[in-house]
Amino acid sequence: WGRAVRWECLGEVTFSDSYWDTSACTLSSADTWLRQRDGQWELKIPIASPGGEGRSGGERNVFREITGSSEVAAALASTFEEFKGQRAPDGDGDGVADELLIEPMLRAAGAEPFATFDTKRVKYKLHGCGIDVDHASFGHTVVEVEKMCEKESEVDAAVLEIEQVAKLIDAQPMTTTGGKLETYIRQFCPQVLDALVQNGILKPS
Repeated sequence: WGRAVRWECLGEVTFSDSYWDTSACTLSSADTWLRQRDGQWELKIPIASPGGEGRSGGERNVFREITGSSEVAAALASTFEEFKGQRAPDGDGDGVADELLIEPMLRAAGAEPFATFDTKRVKYKLHGCGIDVDHASFGHTVVEVEKMCEKESEVDAAVLEIEQVAKLIDAQPMTTTGGKLETYIRQFCPQVLDALVQNGILKPS
């Protein structure tokens, strides 16, 4: 990685991701990404980012992240017509079991997994930023630098800090290649890719 920079290694994890959408690509066409990671549900909704939109395919500069099955279900129902009127059953407080309750709601709205892959991740920390080195099961490797924000007002400062850390480790912005999800979509999901290109979210290959 070029320079002698001290960072803290936080360990290594392996996880499995499944991304869900309808056959009409309702979510991805709005640059919104519904992910199930090792059974836990997450929804990434785009918000305005400083200096432009950045890459997409789940790899924009700035997203609002919603976690937990009930929170994700409520966000989907309040944002997308296809999910209005759908509701995840109330759970009994049993974490993993409760996370499974959203799946019937999603399938009733016509959603199903369109991308599934495993990732081996080595995690580091440097100057308050997290650095993830990801090796995906379909052969793609990417480095991500991120900073979590509690409030939208913190975004500008976080972006500057990410840029500074990226320079320290000689990380280069993605240009002709994308992150894991974009690369998977380009290789294996032609229908989703077409929808993203048509909506101006990704550029043609």
